[in-house]
Amino acid sequence: MSTVFFVDVETTGLYPVEKNLILELGITAVSEPDFTEIESFSTVIYHEPAEIASRCDNYAFNMHKESGLIEELRQMHALERPRVAPKAALLEALAFVNRHAANAPRNDKGYPELFLCGANPQFDRDYLKSWMPDLAKKFHHRVFDVNTLFLFRRFVLGGPVEKFGTAHRTIADNRQALAGVHTFIQSFGDAVREAIQAEFAPEAA
Repeated sequence: MSTVFFVDVETTGLYPVEKNLILELGITAVSEPDFTEIESFSTVIYHEPAEIASRCDNYAFNMHKESGLIEELRQMHALERPRVAPKAALLEALAFVNRHAANAPRNDKGYPELFLCGANPQFDRDYLKSWMPDLAKKFHHRVFDVNTLFLFRRFVLGGPVEKFGTAHRTIADNRQALAGVHTFIQSFGDAVREAIQAEFAPEAA
């Protein structure tokens, strides 16, 4: 078995990346091919309230208020919980990834390939590249988007496209995406078996 990484960020908005902030970062180390969670790391990242307010639109603010993220940031501001600066969050994240990198798959030259996975991993990668480039460069240039599995299922077999990342907290969203992999494996396998049985079923007399 080897290790891949499901990554999610919560931000003050969508794009442009340079004008928004990472408010929470979560990384889940996952074994493959069985896609089982090994360990998760997450941290809320402290920014001054005025800075958040100047970048966060009403939709994003209300979303993060409902999820509890705004309350955790308020507690940091009030010193009711430790403040985690962006640099400290980066160092913690690097330590987590480095600890699990030994079990990552390796290419034909023997170098580890750390694959970034998730419900919308290109979005998360864009933010890491902008705000945490030392972490972003740890990961392989190819990403694994769980949504692609369900697009593929729709193209081949029809049916709905699942939606992930609806919890709007990083580890919960990682686990949603991970559950989606298992759902796809089960549902797609069942559909293929049914199609094969229908194709080769004996004709009724």
